[in-house]
Amino acid sequence: MAAVTLLLGLSCTPEDEIVTREPGVSLSFSQDTVLFDTLFTSRQSITRNLKVYNPGEKAVETTIRLAEGDGSAYNIFVNGQAGITFEDVRLRGGDSLLILVEAMIDPQDENMPFLVEDSLLFLTNENQQTVQLRSWGQDAHYITSWQILGDTSLLADRPYVVIDSIRVREQGRLSIPAGTEIYFERGANLWIDGSLLVEGSPEQPVLFTHTRQDGAYANASGQWQGILFGEQSLGNAIRYATIRNAEVGIFMSHADDDTIPDLTISNTIIENMSVNGILAANADIDAYNLRISHCIVNTVGNFGRGYYRYTHCTFANDVVTFSREG
Repeated sequence: MAAVTLLLGLSCTPEDEIVTREPGVSLSFSQDTVLFDTLFTSRQSITRNLKVYNPGEKAVETTIRLAEGDGSAYNIFVNGQAGITFEDVRLRGGDSLLILVEAMIDPQDENMPFLVEDSLLFLTNENQQTVQLRSWGQDAHYITSWQILGDTSLLADRPYVVIDSIRVREQGRLSIPAGTEIYFERGANLWIDGSLLVEGSPEQPVLFTHTRQDGAYANASGQWQGILFGEQSLGNAIRYATIRNAEVGIFMSHADDDTIPDLTISNTIIENMSVNGILAANADIDAYNLRISHCIVNTVGNFGRGYYRYTHCTFANDVVTFSREG
């Protein structure tokens, strides 16, 4: 009688819910490597997705774990739960499973990027399969509410990550050498009441951009505020720089009665701004060999009185990712 009941129970179970123990069963994956872009150390990464498929007609149970265990720089989420090892995860026949992968890389006190690897192991009926986890870690100088009061020079040894602001006070001067890379968090800015000297070169321009460089964010406008010059700022020069993905590339307001440039800017790219590439009122700007493009409002907006000279510059808003009326 018991055997009859068991047979009846099995006959009522859908084929895709019957767990197979066959040793040759294997899973398939949406990719063989989960790859992250370069990640700043001590900062939580974005989330990457990995899809796991059971191509068979019957259900399987698999054990999923990080090969490096507690020492891994990665973290995974299976069925909404964070962990290192997940036992007997069931996939119905023809079904799939979404795994979320994150990374948090410890500082290594290295100037150059370094490779960080691990792997996800899937053990299904004694058949082990592997998906690689790979990213590049990058140590950085982290800046929070930095007030510059005197002559200060940055180093080009590793990137700078600005959490909220760098403020150069009226008596201060900030010099930025060739090859320096400065990444700004959402809403962060570089505010100059004193003076700014950016000394890039053709081979090593100075980069100002946002911390998010993955996917669509790599060219997304409005990700940080921009480089802002106060009314007392004088004697500024920017040479060979790239300014990307901000609200305003350069903002300057400086009312005076002369035509001496408050800012000289040359051989510089300004692109992907949610407002203007250069926004100035009552200021004096001498610009040479600029390329300003992909700005939602205007590439250049000069208002009020002031002295503006643009020589050998390209202004282009040939972009289809947003609509413009101006």
